[in-house]
Amino acid sequence: MRSAVLAGLVLLAGCDRTASVPVVEATSDAATVLASQVAEVTAKPSSLVVPPTLSVLPRHAFGTEPFWSFEIRPDTLRYSTPEVMDIELKANLEQKDGIFRFTAVLQGKPIVLKIEAGECSDGMSDNLYPYKAEFTWRGKTERGCAKLT
Repeated sequence: MRSAVLAGLVLLAGCDRTASVPVVEATSDAATVLASQVAEVTAKPSSLVVPPTLSVLPRHAFGTEPFWSFEIRPDTLRYSTPEVMDIELKANLEQKDGIFRFTAVLQGKPIVLKIEAGECSDGMSDNLYPYKAEFTWRGKTERGCAKLT
């Protein structure tokens, strides 16, 4: 019984970095003391917040008003708008601090497509996406979202 309670406490302490495990003398009351401490730790809401990260290359970035989209590959971007369909661009990719940054040239002008982790709304639907996107071209920056599929 004591071993099971102690194992439970160790597992819970590993999940909650703010929990401290006090030293309890091995007495007949040790199991009761540990059981009450386990109950106390599990009753507290976890304060552990895992920030979003971006370690996998998203496959699609898009914006609304104006509408634009990119199909993304490591060295190629396929750009589309309602007026311009499927222009393939040779792109350079940098990844630093969890941010993907693509640079390319579109119609003779440099572009930058930046994607980072963070909740994003497309502004037109109730859909939420896990990544934010910024598309800069011809001195304008358009904001949008990105997703893995």
